[in-house]
Amino acid sequence: MGNSLFNISVSGLNAAQMGILTTSHNISNASTAGFNRQQILQTTNTPMLTGSGFLGQGTSVLTVQRVYNNLLTTQLLTAQTNAAALQTYSNQIGQIDNLLADPSAGLSPALQGFFKAIDEAAANPASVPARQAILSAGQALVARFQGLDQQLGEMRNGINSQISTEVTTINSYVLQIADINQRILVAQAGGGQPANDLYDQRDQLVADLNQEIRVTTHQESDGSYSIFFGTGQPLVVGTQTYQLAAMPGQEDLSSVRIGLKDPAGNLQAIPESLVSGGNLGGLLAFRRETLDPAQNAIGRIALSLATQFNTQHVLGQDLTGSMGGNFFNPIQLSTLGAPSNAGTGVLSANIVDSDYMLRYDKTQGGYTITRLADDKTLGTFSTLPQVVDGIRFSLASGAPQNGDTFLIQPGAAADKRVTAYAGNAGTATLASTGSNIQTLTDSDYRLTLVGPNSFTLERISDNQIWRGTGIDQASALADLMTNAAPQGFDLQLSGKMAVDDSFLIRPTRNAARDISLAISDPTNIALAAPIRTSAALTNAGTATISSGTVADASVLLQAPFSVRYEASSDSLVGFPVGATVKVGSTTYQVTSENARIPYTAGAIINVNGVGATISGTPADGDVFTFAANTAPPIAPPSIGNTGFATLFGIPTNTAAVAGPPAAAGFATAGLSLAGSTTITTGSNDQFRLSLDGGAAVTVSIPQGTYTPATLRAAVQTAVDTAFGSPPLPSPASVTLNSNNQLVITSATVGPGSAVTLSSVGNSGTGIMTSAPVTGNNSLPTASITLRFNTAQAAAVPPLPDRLTGFPVGSVVTVTPPGGRPTSYVIGQTTDYVPYISGAELSFNGLSFSINGSAVDGDTFTVGPNPSGVSDNRNAGLMAALQTLNAMADGTSTFQSAYSQIVSQIGNKAREVDVTLTTQQNLVKQGETAIQSQSGVNLDEEAANLLRYQQAYQAAAKIINISSKLFDELLNIGR
Repeated sequence: MGNSLFNISVSGLNAAQMGILTTSHNISNASTAGFNRQQILQTTNTPMLTGSGFLGQGTSVLTVQRVYNNLLTTQLLTAQTNAAALQTYSNQIGQIDNLLADPSAGLSPALQGFFKAIDEAAANPASVPARQAILSAGQALVARFQGLDQQLGEMRNGINSQISTEVTTINSYVLQIADINQRILVAQAGGGQPANDLYDQRDQLVADLNQEIRVTTHQESDGSYSIFFGTGQPLVVGTQTYQLAAMPGQEDLSSVRIGLKDPAGNLQAIPESLVSGGNLGGLLAFRRETLDPAQNAIGRIALSLATQFNTQHVLGQDLTGSMGGNFFNPIQLSTLGAPSNAGTGVLSANIVDSDYMLRYDKTQGGYTITRLADDKTLGTFSTLPQVVDGIRFSLASGAPQNGDTFLIQPGAAADKRVTAYAGNAGTATLASTGSNIQTLTDSDYRLTLVGPNSFTLERISDNQIWRGTGIDQASALADLMTNAAPQGFDLQLSGKMAVDDSFLIRPTRNAARDISLAISDPTNIALAAPIRTSAALTNAGTATISSGTVADASVLLQAPFSVRYEASSDSLVGFPVGATVKVGSTTYQVTSENARIPYTAGAIINVNGVGATISGTPADGDVFTFAANTAPPIAPPSIGNTGFATLFGIPTNTAAVAGPPAAAGFATAGLSLAGSTTITTGSNDQFRLSLDGGAAVTVSIPQGTYTPATLRAAVQTAVDTAFGSPPLPSPASVTLNSNNQLVITSATVGPGSAVTLSSVGNSGTGIMTSAPVTGNNSLPTASITLRFNTAQAAAVPPLPDRLTGFPVGSVVTVTPPGGRPTSYVIGQTTDYVPYISGAELSFNGLSFSINGSAVDGDTFTVGPNPSGVSDNRNAGLMAALQTLNAMADGTSTFQSAYSQIVSQIGNKAREVDVTLTTQQNLVKQGETAIQSQSGVNLDEEAANLLRYQQAYQAAAKIINISSKLFDELLNIGR
């Protein structure tokens, strides 16, 4: 019994001792970070069965356990990693917010100062000091753009450095956690008891790691932790480690991205979206969500401002009388190929600023789109929509008919982008997206070849992905741009990419850095308009003409015109009035319809963006036709009398039709004689006609201006005369069809019936061929006189109030007040446009309006502006760019676009701060909850210590009693 009593007391003594030790350990670590209060877990020993029942055998301590709540810990870790990310984000975004919103350091004062200088110069355009003030304000604006970009760039470099530091810190924690995993395995290998202090140390390391990057943990059966991030990417698996790496960007080596290295040393880049939470997640989120868009947005404003301002500046006239040049140096878009690219592909991204001509002709394949900036045909497409130069052209409603033509101006307001030509027979209306500048975004893009002829384009800001496929890489890229448009740029690929090759496209990233002034001489600032207008003092009416504006100084030839060789002066006659004609190296101004340009055999002749060479020895009266590639399409430059083309519009030299009941030669679709037609002897007064297989004869029409009805009668008379038929029955009839097109029908009925139409060739040896274009100025260099003609109701068809005198080869667009624009081709079949008071009249890049009541014979002059020193019209137009909605698809000004950036960043900063406060409160609540359960309460521990001390003393007393009882037993036996 003594032995049993002794054992019981010893077990109690040992339990009390362990309690004292554990309590002392708790007290000692009350301030240790991550320490969880520990407590002993006691149980009774197995009792001994006796005849009197079970007798207890004391106590034993099963283990020492941590007071740990996994749910609360997980909630705290979530709040901590969120708070860390938001704190880092807040620290960074605050710098940008302060920078951009600073009234002295932001962009707004520089923008306002620049346009204010232009306004002040407009008040005194002849003042050189006022012009110098524009240059100074422009340089200050450039410096502000570059300064903002530099500070954002320095912030980017700092972010890259911090990312590398964070990666190093994370890897350090990963190694320490793996080491503690190993120590836990060793510590628990013997008895399987939990290594509580090692658990606490590991949990603290996990908490520290979680402050750097959001992680999740999984406890394995052996007690070790496996740690993951993202969507299950490992960092620690038992004692193995996977380390993060700071890698150069895929294409931009100056950028830093995240990679993951496995235990074997294999390194692989991981998507940035997998890294969230903690300081690293906050840095990456800030760079992705705020820094990149902010720098791109500043660049977009710089690019848009430079492009739009240059576009207007080149349309003005400087102090020396010359056309303006670029005010800012053109900014190039950035494309970066990955160093690992295996192909030969070179990618370029371009912003195209042009108008377009679209013509429908089913017989020619459908819709032909011509870029007017360089007169390049971009393709013929069977259907719409189509995308060219990053701009989408679509059929809004209706259906076109052959010959229907449209002028498309993507940079105009949305309701004025498409103009239908007069005479369009179809019901089609077209639509166009905005210009490249209007539709630019603040995002970067990545182009990747994912298959032999398959591309993807990713918009990095929102991870939107478009795909394009084709029979080769060129068609696949075109398909891709069709699917992705409009993004504000067009892509061109030279060479061939290999599968997995990629390019990073940064349309606006470097624009604020690269913006610079292109001029330094204040006299080169183009404040004046290069044209002026006037109404004749002798006009009897009250109509007035506006001062006029210029929208384009390099409009290409829009319609054909013919020149005639005059042997007596050895010159060419018939060039458009007001045109600049360059023959070889000599330039001539066409001042009248009869202006003579000296003939130089073999010299390149350039006029309105069309080049040709006439060589050989022409004969007097020989005709040579300059042809445009725009709608309606005309054949390449041709020679000979153009009466055939004037009357029938057939772009070949022969048109023959045979068969019963009677053959008819007729005009091709697209030509209409609805207006007046001017016939000039020796120019367009002849064509050849063969009937029923007989010899061709020349049909000559008297010189004059004809209505369709009088022209039909004149042609009938000329045919009869040519065949010697009067007073015999005519061998052919000349009629007008419902489209006001001439139709010649043979009088012979039956199989032998045939009509052959052809042109009359020149008699000399002059040969005309196409030649390179060496320059183009569509603005008038001599005065153009427009004449008002009163309506003629008796004419067939009736003639309206109209204006004549527009130069041949031009297209005049008439836009009534509040109405839709209509275009008229001025050529050999149409020489007028209807007069509508207040309508805007545009041709060859210039616009004006005539208002009021005109009288028959009133004239109005449009011409150059040789003495425009005090002219400020272009200054006013450049100043108006400050309030022009030139950005965001025509919805934002430069200033409002910048204000949006400041507002977005300011709102984001406040959002981050509010969310940060919430997360910090959650952290405090979580820490309080955990502390209440797992933290060391010194008062409680002091009470426990006293309790265990009393238990220890009581157990010792039992041992003492047991010892005395044992001694008594021994004494009995003596």
